Amino acid sequence: MEVSRGSGRGWRLALVALAASSIVLTVAACVLFAGWMVSPVESLSGPFGTLAPPRFGAPFGPARYQLVATGVAPVLVGGAALVADGGGVRAIGLRSRRTYWRLDRPGHVTAQSIWQIDDEYAAVLWSDRRLTVINVASGRHWDLDVADHEVTAPDVPTYASDGLAVYGLAPSEGGSALVVVVQPREVDAYDAASGGMTWSYALARDQAILDPTSAGLPYSAQPGVSTVLLNVSTDLVGSYRETHAVVLNALGRVTLWLSSPNPAIELGGDRIGLAGSNALQVFDGVSGIPLYDLDVTDPPYATGDGSVLLAQNVARGTVSAYRAADGRTLWSDAFSGTGPQHTPGNGVSVLGLAVYAGRARVLQEYRSEYESCGPNFRLLTVSDSGAVVGIRPLSMFSCGASKIYPSLVSGGAGVVVLKDNSSILADEQDRYAIEIG
Repeated sequence: MEVSRGSGRGWRLALVALAASSIVLTVAACVLFAGWMVSPVESLSGPFGTLAPPRFGAPFGPARYQLVATGVAPVLVGGAALVADGGGVRAIGLRSRRTYWRLDRPGHVTAQSIWQIDDEYAAVLWSDRRLTVINVASGRHWDLDVADHEVTAPDVPTYASDGLAVYGLAPSEGGSALVVVVQPREVDAYDAASGGMTWSYALARDQAILDPTSAGLPYSAQPGVSTVLLNVSTDLVGSYRETHAVVLNALGRVTLWLSSPNPAIELGGDRIGLAGSNALQVFDGVSGIPLYDLDVTDPPYATGDGSVLLAQNVARGTVSAYRAADGRTLWSDAFSGTGPQHTPGNGVSVLGLAVYAGRARVLQEYRSEYESCGPNFRLLTVSDSGAVVGIRPLSMFSCGASKIYPSLVSGGAGVVVLKDNSSILADEQDRYAIEIG
């Protein structure tokens, strides 16, 4: 009797085919997953509806409503607040308080920082060094993989830090704003609308930008100015260090090169400041011409639109405003008697100064005989003549623990972004409050 061998061979072939198919599917799944993890492609949902500026309430009293964001510092562009949300970025309409669009990246890529370029464009720097520049109103955007131009061995000095910063620069003659990417060894400028490279400025081998992430005064200088400030150190490998304030204009050309023992600060409105032992020297960043000296020694200094320069005098407990064009004193006041309801205050101290939408803002800590707890915080809006035209008590921060203070981040007409520094002490993600009047 003859036994058929075809059926056994068939089963074996079927098992081999099944195993091979499983291996192929597993490999394909791994490849797809790996591709998803490193894919540069964004996913944009929206825009939804029409982006409109917010309506503002009365200048006195608390904010009409508040948004809270964590992680990356939010920025305000047009009528939206751009905040980090999970691994992506969300644009929230300041009037509607609803999501206008959401931008995500696949895998574990997250938004590392968000930068305002001007009133139309924002830039998102992702954790894999990809830069996305987006027109906030339309959602149109382009991408760039940022090349690494940081300091490398053997030229690494202890005083030159790596980093990457993005700034908005107004074009020299019409057109779109420029997106300026600043790294320790190179500065590159791109057209905000098209993404095309406009110019590049490379530093010499013995030079490096000290700290690109703090090239200007944090949070006070508004974007869209005509110059970008670099604090450059020379002779990286030697023991002697010399610092220079270097200013580039919208064409990528050097307009100012000053030797200074201290880093220069960006005062906004294309004004550059050099802080000495008892004065602040102010220069025109476009021409490099020295403008005037101010007898102010205490930071913070702040200006927003190039018209007003604010400075604090800790010894006198005052805030003074100067005309940025010529240094003429406009007003000086301690604001010590200004309370949320015009009540007498005491123990007043200034935590921050800024100019948003042409109005001076003074962030204060205060203690009042009418308050049962402390410290308490308020934000004053001051007119050109020095009159307080708005007082906003910051209820989110009041009655908090000692030495946990809010700080100013950014703002606009009727809108202010504050950082809740208690999140740092609690070892949490950075927390921000967006208060809308």
